[in-house]
Amino acid sequence: MEKIIYLLGAGFSAPLDIPVMRDFWFKSLDLYLKQAIRPPHFERIFHTVANISQILKYYEADVFNIEEILSILEMQKFTQGNSDIEDFRKYIADTIRWATPIPKINCDEFLPTSQSDSFPEAIFGDIWSPYGAFACNLLNLQVQIFARRIDKTNMRCSRSKDSDAIYSIITLNYDLIFEIVMKLLTERITFEPEISFFTEVENDSSVREDKTYLAKLHGSIDPLTLTLPTWNKSSDPEIQPAWRLAGKLLENATQLRILGYSLPLNDNHVRYLLKSSTLKANRLKNIDIICLDDETGTVEQRYHEFIKFRDHNFYKIDINDYLKEILKIFKHDQRKAIDDRTPVTISFQSLEKAHASIIEAFKKRETAGG
Repeated sequence: MEKIIYLLGAGFSAPLDIPVMRDFWFKSLDLYLKQAIRPPHFERIFHTVANISQILKYYEADVFNIEEILSILEMQKFTQGNSDIEDFRKYIADTIRWATPIPKINCDEFLPTSQSDSFPEAIFGDIWSPYGAFACNLLNLQVQIFARRIDKTNMRCSRSKDSDAIYSIITLNYDLIFEIVMKLLTERITFEPEISFFTEVENDSSVREDKTYLAKLHGSIDPLTLTLPTWNKSSDPEIQPAWRLAGKLLENATQLRILGYSLPLNDNHVRYLLKSSTLKANRLKNIDIICLDDETGTVEQRYHEFIKFRDHNFYKIDINDYLKEILKIFKHDQRKAIDDRTPVTISFQSLEKAHASIIEAFKKRETAGG
């Protein structure tokens, strides 16, 4: 049984237009100006940033980079015991919440066609369906469809027992992508209780093979536990369980897939997490990195310098293309007629096939281009 861990960076959420840190400030301003009711802590933050601009009289600083702003305020708190840094937690949470698109699901109570492959669009909507299909694959879901009408009587979810792989997620993102997907599923479909994204292990025990785990290393916007992106990413007690879970998942992993994470030079916490996970076990057989890069290959070079393991590969593939390939293969493999008389079972088992397919397509393009 393959135990595959997905490590997700900001690039994973980018297709939904959720801002990354490098452009967070300007996107937050745009979103703030669109709000009918504007939270008062934003005004305090604007004042703080204007005050920080005084630094430019003496030192170089990027006062529109949210990480730089927060690092300066964190140092002020560290040395002087006071700063306005706490307002930024609410500011980041509000910005991500506003930026996250609302799923536009099928308002009709029926699947849009008599074919089972219309299930993702009906449940998640067009924009969210690639993420929905990815999440369903991670959960190894199979869905029994008794009729085209979408309700808890006609659609029942269980966990497939035929999968050759089990999956879990370690994410560096604050957003609620997987929580939103689960909400859309559970609102309209009957679920077995053991199907969810579990965020911790019971009594610090080992991870279970019949569960899919979600370790949010930097916290979340709901509940508001996010760790601010500063120079001092100290061990926050609220997110320590997530780091312990991530360590357990990586210790047992046979494959590691990194999506949309550029391995920033200052992100030492993640580097040490990956290194420490190899101390107790030696099961890892393969590392695949799927991430966009600049023309000079900066990100790829960074990974090659960090990872000395022979079986690691860097693929310059857009995350949107990766997710859409998963959805495309699901729709191809699970197209079945629904006649309201005989139950139809669809299985989300397209992840391995899609992963291999998009990498093969990338290699062909590279060969043709070379």
